[in-house]
Amino acid sequence: MVMPFYIAVFSLFLLLLSAQVIRCRRRAKIAVGHGDDVLLQRAIRAQANFTEYVPLSLLLLLCLEIQLGLAMSAVAIHCLAFVLLLSRILHAWGIRQVNEPLRFRFIGMVGTFSVILVSAVWLLVRYFMMA
Repeated sequence: MVMPFYIAVFSLFLLLLSAQVIRCRRRAKIAVGHGDDVLLQRAIRAQANFTEYVPLSLLLLLCLEIQLGLAMSAVAIHCLAFVLLLSRILHAWGIRQVNEPLRFRFIGMVGTFSVILVSAVWLLVRYFMMA
């Protein structure tokens, strides 16, 4: 199985994003909310956006891996999970840049949405083919 590896990697990534929020909170001396601190606000959004999209994406990929079987799934799952990982890195980096013109965030979201779309459609096609 491939997904336990990616679930662990994404878990570490979430811890990194959480540590950045904590670091920004300490710097700004803000315990709750963002207090209009731009860097803290961006760190919070990077973490929150991650938690909004990654769990569903990983669940879809895990379901795909289970449905496809070991022979075919390893390559397909690695490709989709790598696109997701690269997309989330680009998005998190882009959202943290105050003067970034949305380029990295856009690429990150397109990649994330693509993984969700491909996985969901693939699962639905498999479901109706097996029914």
